[in-house]
Amino acid sequence: MQRGTRLGPVALASLLLGWVMGCAGVPGTHPSYRVVSTQPIGPLLDVRVEWTSRASVVSSDAKFSLLFRSADTCTEILTPGAELEYGSGGLTGGLRLGEQTCDAIGISDLRQWRDRRPRRRLTRPGDDRAQATYRVESEHDGFVIVRGRFPLAGMIGWLGGEDTLALIPRQPECADVLQREVATMEFRDAGPIALLLVGESRCPIAGFARVESILGAPR
Repeated sequence: MQRGTRLGPVALASLLLGWVMGCAGVPGTHPSYRVVSTQPIGPLLDVRVEWTSRASVVSSDAKFSLLFRSADTCTEILTPGAELEYGSGGLTGGLRLGEQTCDAIGISDLRQWRDRRPRRRLTRPGDDRAQATYRVESEHDGFVIVRGRFPLAGMIGWLGGEDTLALIPRQPECADVLQREVATMEFRDAGPIALLLVGESRCPIAGFARVESILGAPR
């Protein structure tokens, strides 16, 4: 790369995800992953995969979850038990079987994505908090899809937090923040929840997806 060359956000995200996936320590360029489970969430398909290592001990970062369009014909290969290759191209990467590639449109299980990255060192008080604003777009299968500004999304490696879709569980502790449409967003560097919204109660964020993937062009 020539000195002074600047990477665009897509190229930067591709390099970041490529480095992140390398943390599993897999041999070769295209490691094999097994689909552990799939869950439809309205227009989305939540696909959880695990690196198919023969080692007796596998690092926890060998597991991750991606979101795909549920109406995409390539989801026919995204079935439990299927063994696929992961490619880190584009913004979120994708899974491939032979010549057929499924491009992911988002990520879920944010704790796993946080734990794949080096521990974030916060240098100033309040760096782990920011204001999030959003509006409800739709509700499906126990989740509410909201669109808005989530400024701490980059803490777990998700770019585009200024206008993105977020998955919010439909559970009692989330009712208040969904109604408010504004809340304090918090990042936690350890524990079962990576990102959450805080109002009268604390509501976890379950995933992020690109706006244009299911709603058309961004604003």
